[in-house]
Amino acid sequence: MKKKIFPYFFTFFFTIIGCSLFPEVEKELIYEYPYYGNKICFYYISANATSQNMMQICLLDSSGRMRIIGNYELYNNVVSIDTSINTVRIVLRDTSAHSVCVQDTIYLTPELLR
Repeated sequence: MKKKIFPYFFTFFFTIIGCSLFPEVEKELIYEYPYYGNKICFYYISANATSQNMMQICLLDSSGRMRIIGNYELYNNVVSIDTSINTVRIVLRDTSAHSVCVQDTIYLTPELLR
């Protein structure tokens, strides 16, 4: 009896170890924008079972540290970026085939980008 259970136990054990309940999310860098010695990075994160497609905006400082500024669902394309003294204006667009092309504007303050 023990000889029959032993192979099944190892098969079950290695199957559980090999599977991940929360797989690593892959981020695809789609755009970098220089900002006063730092970089504003735009990443596309594809949908999975628990989230929609999203664009993640991060600030990469000169020392190499990355800080997430925001996650914006259902966007996958950067249309334009304009900087002024008071704000950074970012126009994002969703170019997915499953919906009408939606374009929105996001304003970031310099305090958020420090």
